[in-house]
Amino acid sequence: MRTRPACPWKSFSPWTATALAAVAVVAIAIGCGSVMRAAGYPPEARRKAPPTTIETTAAKVGDRAPKTALAMTGGTWRLADALSTGPAILVFYRGHW
Repeated sequence: MRTRPACPWKSFSPWTATALAAVAVVAIAIGCGSVMRAAGYPPEARRKAPPTTIETTAAKVGDRAPKTALAMTGGTWRLADALSTGPAILVFYRGHW
């Protein structure tokens, strides 16, 4: 039977292990951001104003929701099915303009 080598993290104090983990997370985040910027993504993450057509194309309070279906691993989720069992709340995220 093979024995497993000792875990190197166990030789550090809890504070040291936490600090090392935090440094690793920051390094990964900085690296990912650098790669994304080098690839040109996002092209313009923030605009000073929303698109000019938003007033005419955005849904208004009280508008009927469009027929919506989302493909999921376990099947398809439909807004109409959710509404048949009771009220539903839709949350919209604007993304970036």
